[in-house]
Amino acid sequence: MACAGHAAIAADDGAVSPEKIFFQADNLAYDQNANAIVAEGHVEAVYQDRMLLADKVVYDQNTGVVQAMGNVVLTDPEGNTLFAKEAQLADDLREGVIRGIGLRLADNSAMAANEARRRDDRYTELHYAVYSPCEICPEKGKTVPTWQLKARQVTHDQEAQRITYNHAFLEAFGVPVLYTPYLSHPDPGVKRKSGFLAPSFGSSSELGTKVEVPYYWSISPSRDMTFSPLYTSREGPVLKGEYRVFT
Repeated sequence: MACAGHAAIAADDGAVSPEKIFFQADNLAYDQNANAIVAEGHVEAVYQDRMLLADKVVYDQNTGVVQAMGNVVLTDPEGNTLFAKEAQLADDLREGVIRGIGLRLADNSAMAANEARRRDDRYTELHYAVYSPCEICPEKGKTVPTWQLKARQVTHDQEAQRITYNHAFLEAFGVPVLYTPYLSHPDPGVKRKSGFLAPSFGSSSELGTKVEVPYYWSISPSRDMTFSPLYTSREGPVLKGEYRVFT
């Protein structure tokens, strides 16, 4: 079967069902020998509340594998948007391997990596990755975010709303300022949870360059504390703290 022009089809029997992946594209073809659907040109693949966009998609109905190529965009129910050069996914669009990835989270923070793997409908594992809650170019002429974390591996646990890093470098304005073999913090969607907060940077004539990396401790619903190690180029490390009681 081949369809020219704007066409749509559901996998298996052509009937639209919430349990089947639905394709729409400029051109659709069915390879009877391979039992595969080939979609090209402005491809949209939808499974329940997940959507995949790409220049070309090949769906192998024997294996249930969806291969997407060119300008790949994947959105999930939580509002996260993933951009990639190519992706190999399960036909429910929940798990797979993605290459040349950029991920825009629902709070507008960003992650990017050479390769990523999505598994258990919960974990996104990124290899040789970078994360930043800042806009990439907040001001004209700037090409790097205010701060970002680069790591050999980054894991985003969507269920626990937590991001962890292995062998990570903290960069301020593109300059490495701190290394840690392990780091974990809540993702920006968390309103109140123990973990590292966004670092802050500055300089003064007394302290020189300053880097502050606060850690928030949610002790109980009515109490919390923030530890704020301050690293300075002239005076060395300084520790600040704030304890609060809510009534």
